[in-house]
Amino acid sequence: MVLSFINNIRNKLKKLTKSEKKQHEDDSKETVLSSEKKEDQSYQKKKPFVPKKKKNLSKPVNKSAELIKAHDNWDISQFIVPAAEGKTRFHDLDLPGQILHAVADLGFQYCSPVQSEILPITLAGRDASGQAQTGTGKTAAFLITVFAHIIKNPLNKKPSPGTPRVLILAPTRELVIQIAEEARLLSKYFMSNVVTIVGGMDYQKQRKQLIGSIVDIIVATPGRLIDFSEHNDVNLGRVEILVIDEADRMLDMGFIPQVRRIVRAAPHINKRQTLFFSATITGEVERLASQWTKNPLVVEIEPKQVEVASVEQIVYLITTNEKFALLYNIITRQDLKRVIIFCNRRDETHRIADMLKQYDINCAVISGEIAQKKEFAPLKILEQAA
Repeated sequence: MVLSFINNIRNKLKKLTKSEKKQHEDDSKETVLSSEKKEDQSYQKKKPFVPKKKKNLSKPVNKSAELIKAHDNWDISQFIVPAAEGKTRFHDLDLPGQILHAVADLGFQYCSPVQSEILPITLAGRDASGQAQTGTGKTAAFLITVFAHIIKNPLNKKPSPGTPRVLILAPTRELVIQIAEEARLLSKYFMSNVVTIVGGMDYQKQRKQLIGSIVDIIVATPGRLIDFSEHNDVNLGRVEILVIDEADRMLDMGFIPQVRRIVRAAPHINKRQTLFFSATITGEVERLASQWTKNPLVVEIEPKQVEVASVEQIVYLITTNEKFALLYNIITRQDLKRVIIFCNRRDETHRIADMLKQYDINCAVISGEIAQKKEFAPLKILEQAA
């Protein structure tokens, strides 16, 4: 009887468990169906998907279009420069209006000595070789020559990517970037693509600039240019004007073998115009100039002519221990906003910067071990503070 009672209880428990399990499954199904129904209702409430229109990438927006249009409303009568004895005006050089407009924007009126001597000859297509240091206006001289040639001699057919009409060689990336910036200022009122090629910066980004569009002017350091040339990303066979800047410095830095390779890749001396500049003239520099130029106009600007009359030069005779105190007093008492301090050693630049920061003077260091982007950032800040 006891066993029968126990078995009866077990059977009831089993039936109860099955009933609860079935109820749980039904509840689960109901929950799932309810969830699906809600999702279906929310989907029906949503607006139908409309794909966005793709941007037309085949026709890139020309950033110079507005400037070029603005030049159409400009006239040389807006650029008034009186004639002056012993001075050459840019008006007197028969320059294209687009270049004169840019020169007017930059505030230039009269040519510097090197410009007044070189431009009449180089604008006529003749080679030139000059001793000219920084500050003489030589960069503007060869850039004006280059742009006048491009405007007056438009191409009949579209060139291949990476095939420049003009090649400008410089020994350092800083000088390359400086030349390119000045080139963009002078070419703001007409279509011209200036590409920089230098070491120490993104290789693939530079390569895309070369192979992705038509290149009018390449400004480059020799080593990186050879890298691209060896990979057939650059074709120098159609260079119309070759500019070699600071040849003496290239010689000192050991770049001449690379420059020779580049010159050999360019058209023959009789089929190109060559502009050759050097801060100093030595026997080796003279030999290079004679090899790479044909019957050039030779111009020599004496160092005394380089000094700008508006620059005040002061020499302080002090001991080493007095240097920082003098520097601090000059900056604070004259309330100087933009100052560049040159040191003869890398560790000295960091030491001076740390000391100035202790006195709440905002400053930054530029030296060889600093990354390229960080290196140029302080210079940009100085420019913006002008």
